[in-house]
Amino acid sequence: MSFSFDDVLKEIERLENQNPDGWAVADLARESGINVKRCREWVREMIDTGKVRLNGRAKRISIDGLKRPVPVYVFIKGAKREK
Repeated sequence: MSFSFDDVLKEIERLENQNPDGWAVADLARESGINVKRCREWVREMIDTGKVRLNGRAKRISIDGLKRPVPVYVFIKGAKREK
């Protein structure tokens, strides 16, 4: 299965509608089916190109069932998408 950078950006926008505070890498991986390592790489690329920014931390349920603060990211409105 192959995903384009644009597919990831569309997924980010969809997730932002569900989580207005932003999305964590694990959220994106779970919702898109892309592995966590690749999602982290894409997040770094998107930060470097000005498409995404860190939006602080939000609580997410961890593997042990406790809520823990994790970094969350938001898509920068008006950032150009690749065609």
